[in-house]
Amino acid sequence: MYSVAQSQQISIFIGALGLGFLLGIIYDVFRAIRISFTSLKIFIVVFDLLYFFIFSLSTFLYILALNKGEVRFYIIAGEIIGATVYYLSFGIAAIKITT
Repeated sequence: MYSVAQSQQISIFIGALGLGFLLGIIYDVFRAIRISFTSLKIFIVVFDLLYFFIFSLSTFLYILALNKGEVRFYIIAGEIIGATVYYLSFGIAAIKITT
């Protein structure tokens, strides 16, 4: 089993916070584009699938690069916390602007 030093775990967690924040921004960009194409339901499905692909690929590559492919709870928690922080700060403003 691969062992990670505590200082490295903190660095990976902080990076995961940033990744979650960035993924929140990307989601808002996709949501703004989706709002433009609300007349066609296929665009909603396509943009949701594209976002899911970007989200899963970036998470996979992040874990692979920094943690040798081992999924750890603190990485997933960091992404969720980062996305939540984005949503509760800049995300609310982005929703008001785009709607």
